[in-house]
Amino acid sequence: MTVRQAVLLVPGFFGFANLGTMAYFGHVEGALRTALADLGIDATISTVKTHPTGSLEARARRLEEALAEAVAAHGDGTAVHIVGHSSGGLDARVLLGGPSGASDPELARLTARVRTVVTVATPHRGTPLATWFDKNHGTHLLRLFSVAALHVTRVGPLPLRLARALAALLGAGYDAAARSADVTDQLIEELLADFSPERARAIRAFLGEVEQDQALLRQLTPTALAALGPTLIPPAGVRIGSVITRARRPWLGAMADLGFDASSQALHLVFRWLQARTAAVTTEPQRPPAPDWVAALARGYGDLPGAQANDGVVPTRSQLWGAPIDVVWADHLDVLGHFGAPGERPPHFDWLPSGSRYRSAAFRDTWRSVAAFIADGISPHPVAPGRS
Repeated sequence: MTVRQAVLLVPGFFGFANLGTMAYFGHVEGALRTALADLGIDATISTVKTHPTGSLEARARRLEEALAEAVAAHGDGTAVHIVGHSSGGLDARVLLGGPSGASDPELARLTARVRTVVTVATPHRGTPLATWFDKNHGTHLLRLFSVAALHVTRVGPLPLRLARALAALLGAGYDAAARSADVTDQLIEELLADFSPERARAIRAFLGEVEQDQALLRQLTPTALAALGPTLIPPAGVRIGSVITRARRPWLGAMADLGFDASSQALHLVFRWLQARTAAVTTEPQRPPAPDWVAALARGYGDLPGAQANDGVVPTRSQLWGAPIDVVWADHLDVLGHFGAPGERPPHFDWLPSGSRYRSAAFRDTWRSVAAFIADGISPHPVAPGRS
């Protein structure tokens, strides 16, 4: 019997998979499908329509629904491979390793079909950025970031005036006045004016869903993950691996790459603001990486990243889980294809210019590495997950 292969792509925090043609994994899906086909694998690839800011438990339930749909569509012989970006990787961990799996026969039947889990830039040990946003009522700012990202990926670069306004908002220290929804809502409405009425309505509906449940933000703090992580025990027989990202520290080359594009220069300042807050030292203990990770990090970066190294959203050391798949100089969104290559088809736009110089060749290599890892998971000889 031919075993059908299904890949489920799980968006991260503020993921907008449910905005119609505005696809979170638009670039990834094509790159991964091509890479799998090159290995002789014909896989069905679909994106999970998860809750953008709902709790990990709520998001895991939506992943379970997507898993059930995949198995129902292709039969009980289906082999499923889950790829989660950012907090999407935690959704997979909660689904597969949470306590409900042992007592729910139907869930056990479904999760038995999972062969591979790949996490990409996932905060397995949390991120200080979540702590900052949680303590500073940062949901308004996150809503603005999300709409700005949608604008860049669907419309094009932010208008200079709005890019400068966003940079100025952060440069002001995000004080009490900036926390007001009035400030961010005004900028959001100006961005929405560039979308078609239909898409603007879809984005407003998305933002409304965000308002309903914002539990995820607190769950992504280092303190919360220090408590949750050890309770998530992956089932035997599932191959687990991770793609690791790290942005370069502020350097003159990044500014030179941006040239005289004032909008990109302003957005680079936004990235540096995020990077600085993600670099905050956590009080949670840092255990040393396993030897395979030490070797992989040394090959990718030339050193062992310290606690402050990050991709602008997630500390690099927080991303280690399972086996190394790829270790790249890239920011948090680069690995989704959101880097500057507007002349390509389809075009790539960079809404957070980081100066990491991750481009199309590296993007294709990353997803070829993911495809190769999935291909190994199709083997009848599963490999136990490594210690991270």
